Order: sequence, then C-alpha cells, then structure tokens
Amino acid sequence: MSRRTTSRNFTGGSLIEVLCGAMFFLPIALLSLDLITVVLTNQMNDHLAKDAARAAANQQDAVHARLAAQKTIDNFLNSPVVRKVELKPGNVNFDGVNGQVAVELSMSVALPVPFPGFDSAKFTARSIEPIVGTPAAL
Repeated sequence: MSRRTTSRNFTGGSLIEVLCGAMFFLPIALLSLDLITVVLTNQMNDHLAKDAARAAANQQDAVHARLAAQKTIDNFLNSPVVRKVELKPGNVNFDGVNGQVAVELSMSVALPVPFPGFDSAKFTARSIEPIVGTPAAL
C-alpha cells in the first residue's frame, strides 16, 4: 500500500477570487451606506419639522410661534452627517383665521461616502398643525 502525502499547493487562486469579488461588492456596500444615510436623515428632517410645528402651534401669536419653532431646532442634536438645519424667516406661517400653523425647514446633509458630483443632499420638510395655544372665544 502506498502512502500519500497531503500537501497544499498555495498558488493564490483563492486570494485572486476574493479580490475580484471585492471589486464589485465594495462599491455596492458604500452606495448602500449612502442610501441608508439619505433615508434616515430625511426621516429625521420630517420629525424635526413636525416637532417644530407642534411647538409653534402651542403659542398665541406669530412672533412666539416663530421663536418656539426656532428653539426646537436649536435644541436638535446634530449628528455628524447633518451640516445645517435652517428655518428661514418666512417659513413659519401662523394662520389664526384657519387655525393652523405651517413650518417649513431645510436640512443639509454630508454623505459619508461622497461619490463624484454627489457629496451632499438637501432635504426640505413641511408640517402643518392645528393651533391649540389660542384661548377660546367668549
């Protein structure tokens, strides 16, 4: 009976296969990281607009509504990808006749893996809430 010796042949074929597979997998993984960031920050912007509109709806006039919305945005804890959250002066519409307040804000986001020509995104969110801070008519 002959004895076989088992020895491995390390030619590097598996390493080449892994590297070729990584050439396709890595850009897809990085793109998915950007897409996840876009979805999460868009939801964050929507929730922040809703919270700012709720704070503005609890006020009695347009001046206090704007200050309450701005305070809500100032208390927002920025994440590393959020560059700026902006509430422009005309973006708080306190409509006492119809009994609602509308808040519109924009959020600039830096993507974690910038692709050529696509390194940031800007989201705009608008929220409308009924005014609850006005006293009842007598």
